[in-house]
This record gives sequence, C-alpha cells and structure tokens, in this order.
Amino acid sequence: MRFVYMDEAGISNPAQEPYMVVAGVLVNPDKQWKELDAYYRNLAADLFPDEVPYRFVFHAHHIWHGSGDFARKQWTFPQRMRLLAQLAQVPKLFDLPVVAGIVQRHATRQAILSETAEVSERSVRFQIYVEAFVGAVKCVDYWMRMNTPDEVAMLIAEDMPEVKSGIRLFHEGYTYPAADDAPVFRSNHIVDAVHYAKKKNHFFFK
Repeated sequence: MRFVYMDEAGISNPAQEPYMVVAGVLVNPDKQWKELDAYYRNLAADLFPDEVPYRFVFHAHHIWHGSGDFARKQWTFPQRMRLLAQLAQVPKLFDLPVVAGIVQRHATRQAILSETAEVSERSVRFQIYVEAFVGAVKCVDYWMRMNTPDEVAMLIAEDMPEVKSGIRLFHEGYTYPAADDAPVFRSNHIVDAVHYAKKKNHFFFK
C-alpha cells in the first residue's frame, strides 16, 4: 500500500503564480514512514532544540521568505537556501516518487468562460483546481500500474472545505468500478475516500 500526500500551489495572484500545481509524494507506510518521521524530527531537534520535534512543521513559505520560525534576523538567505536544499533532497534520499498535475490558469480560465459565460469566479477557480488534482491522480495511478501493480494507494490532502464536496464527487467517479473499455479515466489502484489533514497536522514539511 502507498500513502499519497498531496498539496497545491498556484492559488494566489495569477500574474505571480500562472500555474495551478497539485503535487503528491508516494510513501510506503510499512517501509518508509518511520524513517521519514525520524528524519524530520531529528532535523527539527538539531535546528530548534527547545521545540517539541513532533509538533514542528517546516513551512517552505517561511523558509523562502525569512518569516515565522525562520526570521531573517536569525536566518540568512544562504542558510535558508541550504535548508531548502536539504529538504528538497528527501524524495531522492528515500526513493519517493513525486507526481504532479499542472494547469495553465489563464488559458484554462478563458476556455471555461468561452463555454459558460455566466460561470462564477469561484466555480472557475474550483474547475482549475480539479483539473490539476485529477491530473496528479492520473499520474499516481500510472505510477502504481507501472511499478506496483498489485498494490493500492490512498490519497491524503490538505483540508480545504471549499473544495472537499466537489473533489468527493470526482473521486467517487474515477474510483467507481467500470468496464475496462469505459471511455473515461478509472483508477484500479486508488481506494477509499480522500482523507484530509489540517495544515498543522499535514506531515512535517509543508
């Protein structure tokens, strides 16, 4: 079995973030989870010995901008970049597959509006997110089919109330058993519902 930890980027100003990206990392919980847990805890204990290691989360946003626990007064830019590099090497260190669904926000928005001019901006944002989410799911299913055809995977995503109900419907659609020749995407490896975790409980690196 694989846990797939999913997260998104590209929800702010489209001029600065022109792409919606939903990415996921596949973890074998039986063989890798404890080692990953120990890696992040040990790193947190080394950097912040006064903190409780299992409650600390490495926020990439804070590291990049020099805010939060990584304030610029205490952390120089080279120090923060070295830490980001140390965190970015985790998939390679632990042989963790990374998948992603990527959507060009402006072009997709124009395509949606050309088909339904009355659609709300909220609906447009949701449709863009869903397209990226399903793109990532397709990558998960492909990787499972090519590498671990006898295993199943479970999705774990950040708890975002505004998209949960819609994602549930799409998730039920591509996990519902169907004939092999069905003309829509079906996953034979992803099981159960999408499980949601609060941001503060979403693993160690965010």
